[in-house]
Amino acid sequence: MNYYEVLGVQPGASAAEIKKRYYHLAKQYHPDKANGDEAKAKHFLKIQEAYSFLMNKDSPTEKYYSYSEEELFDQFYEMFGFEFSGFGLNNFENSAYENEEQEVQISIKEYLNGTCKPIEVSTTSDCIICSGTGIHDHHVNTRVCAACKGTGFDSAMPIFTCNSCRGKGYNVINNVPCNCCEGKGMITSKKSISIKVSKLAQHGDVFVEDGIKFIINHTFSNKISNGRLIVSHDIGIVKWLCGGIMMITVYDGEAICFKSSGAFDLNRRYAISDDVLVEFKLSINSRHIDILKKLNPVFRKIFKLTA
Repeated sequence: MNYYEVLGVQPGASAAEIKKRYYHLAKQYHPDKANGDEAKAKHFLKIQEAYSFLMNKDSPTEKYYSYSEEELFDQFYEMFGFEFSGFGLNNFENSAYENEEQEVQISIKEYLNGTCKPIEVSTTSDCIICSGTGIHDHHVNTRVCAACKGTGFDSAMPIFTCNSCRGKGYNVINNVPCNCCEGKGMITSKKSISIKVSKLAQHGDVFVEDGIKFIINHTFSNKISNGRLIVSHDIGIVKWLCGGIMMITVYDGEAICFKSSGAFDLNRRYAISDDVLVEFKLSINSRHIDILKKLNPVFRKIFKLTA
């Protein structure tokens, strides 16, 4: 690994130049700002390693800083008995960039045709009044952390956050909550995102749009077979026996024509379009039952049934 290239400084750069560049990159790639980006989190490790090596290249601890990224993970696992996962470099609290799944409800019509619909989501950002500190008049009521000089990192082991300020880079002198964010340091706002849902999107499908995770939720209870929607249609015994044209309702305002020659198999499903199957349920009323009873002798003769 070329540590100068990682930090973007020239070989022979002064300690001040290295430190300035490191602080700039650390703010950009810090796990608190990575928004779930694992590549940024890993690059943050490289930045830490490069900074530590270049600032300690004449120190007897140089060997420690020459470990690869994987070796660093192994070393810390052996030392502290835990593994890193994603942003496991520190125990960061109340990350404003943690995404929650947003539900997208779709109807039968939207399932069969696809849709583009606006979804209102909640987003959080630093309070501009207190610059994310949560402190009223923060220029007066906070001080730059003397231990880490405002970097938020442990000066001896910069892979960890500063114990004095807990990684904030400042200490609170007068704990007066910000009126705008009520001391939270974050502002929650609503925004509308236009979500494009593809045709035949399955229940539980997850996709990411504008950095937010969305999950599909069907608002209908119809069964689905290999992506094809199954609709149920009640059919009277006369229509079933004699056949004819039936209009099968798929959803409000959409019906598909089905033509039968009569007496078809009720135990199977029939395709009425590329994406829709229909299953029939025989509907018999009291009048039909009376007629069938009267025809009982005829049926017995036809089917050659004895008493």
